[in-house]
Amino acid sequence: RKPSGTKYRPGGAQSYFGEIIMSDKAVLYGFDGSTYVRTVRMLLADKNVDYDQVPVNVLAGEPRQPEHLQRHPFGKVPVLDDEA
Repeated sequence: RKPSGTKYRPGGAQSYFGEIIMSDKAVLYGFDGSTYVRTVRMLLADKNVDYDQVPVNVLAGEPRQPEHLQRHPFGKVPVLDDEA
């Protein structure tokens, strides 16, 4: 099931540091200090979902970068990509 508004990225997810994350796991974009990211992490742990987390530095303006705006058009975190 593909959530609306997400963009499929064949070959894995790409972080802001340029590395490609190759996995069949879900990818959580966000920073650990966010209450919302912690909530999603608790939910994923409760459901035993294996995931990778890619840090998004909100204070440096990374959510407004084009790469992140493709994931979330309003530049919010967290973003959970279950198609990585």
